[in-house]
Amino acid sequence: RSILGVDTVDMWLLRDSPNCDVMRAQWAVLEEARDAGKVGSIGLVNYCEKQLSCLLETARITPAVNYYYLHVGQGPDAGGLRSFGEKRGVRTFAYGACGEAGP
Repeated sequence: RSILGVDTVDMWLLRDSPNCDVMRAQWAVLEEARDAGKVGSIGLVNYCEKQLSCLLETARITPAVNYYYLHVGQGPDAGGLRSFGEKRGVRTFAYGACGEAGP
């Protein structure tokens, strides 16, 4: 935050990891930052259903979003990840390439 010249950050996102224990430890640090008022919201990047389940087993604070690749050619709920997260209070925030050939 000091490098950015701000007292708080609006949102802090945690990238996925292949190790459940690592994800849980990192998430606990983000929860502490949120508790201390250093960040407004905390969320995830590229979490699959398995990773999201692992994290939610011990999370005190539900992630605000899961930011992952999704485009209209994949349908409204590709692989069920969107509905899985949203049933647990995790909103989907998606990115996709513009101008690429369709699937």
